[in-house]
Amino acid sequence: MLNTGVASGTWACPQALIDQLNRIVNEYDRQMHETRLHAIVAASEKVDRMLAAGRGRTLARVQEGAENPTAGES
Repeated sequence: MLNTGVASGTWACPQALIDQLNRIVNEYDRQMHETRLHAIVAASEKVDRMLAAGRGRTLARVQEGAENPTAGES
């Protein structure tokens, strides 16, 4: 689909795919409405504490790799 759009300049998406994506987006939206904000804040604070305690070194390396995907390549 993407290759066809690039090659032809005509962008089309099958209705079946649109229907499936619509269901996925609606489910995600439903879940986000049901997630309590305090649970998100608590998880964020836990990550902050882990980073401050040095246990987040692996997480920091993963984040650095995401920011610079060519880092470490020769």
